[in-house]
Amino acid sequence: MYKTRRSLSQNFLYNRQLIKHLVGLSSIGKNDSVFEIGPGKGIITQELCQRARKVLAVEIDQRLINYLKENLSNHNLTLVQGDVLDSPLPNASYKVFSNLPFYIEGKIIRKLLNSNNPPDEACLIVRREPALRWAGIKNSSMFSVKYSPWFEFEIIHQFKPGDFQPHTRVPAVMIKITHRYKYLLSKKHQQKYWQFVKTGYSGGRRIDQNLKGYFSKQELVKLTQQVGFSHQARPTQIGVKSWANLFKQLMIK
Repeated sequence: MYKTRRSLSQNFLYNRQLIKHLVGLSSIGKNDSVFEIGPGKGIITQELCQRARKVLAVEIDQRLINYLKENLSNHNLTLVQGDVLDSPLPNASYKVFSNLPFYIEGKIIRKLLNSNNPPDEACLIVRREPALRWAGIKNSSMFSVKYSPWFEFEIIHQFKPGDFQPHTRVPAVMIKITHRYKYLLSKKHQQKYWQFVKTGYSGGRRIDQNLKGYFSKQELVKLTQQVGFSHQARPTQIGVKSWANLFKQLMIK
């Protein structure tokens, strides 16, 4: 049996009933194309092949590619050997379902969300603490504020250490990222909005201190009252929809 790759910080699931449950939490159906990152020995891949029209799996380890070719014979599966960070994403509509290597999970998620063709949905097994920040669960984070006008984030499952082989040393969850059907902001303003958010989060200062280059104090007091928060609030105290609404006010100044 092939040994798990500790050097790549990836712990594999082994319980087929749990995997069936997890895939069932996604919206993957018989007409969908699925992109899987790091399939390992293919236990998730098999379930995806049963649910989806086709599955494209990218695996960096050539030995695992060989193992998968020997042990999986699904007609709707395409295997690609390579580093996902250097690999092209699908051109057509697709969904992602993956148990991500923890050491590059953030880079992979940013690649997916920054793509010209992001997935319709991504269900990803990641570390809990970063996932809470990405989803803005405890407080709004710069990441959640940056991407939430175009994507929704939700923690849909919490794992036990024993769910993985070898057991995880850090808590893990599945985060579901859904491409919004109706954007909070136009994509054409994305870069300008990102700079606005970056400025708003700089230095850990209050929002009135960080955004004084965009609004006068009087303007900001009035606008924040309209949007629904204090002009002296910290960036993390402001919800993602309030950030989007404040930016909209900037665009019509």
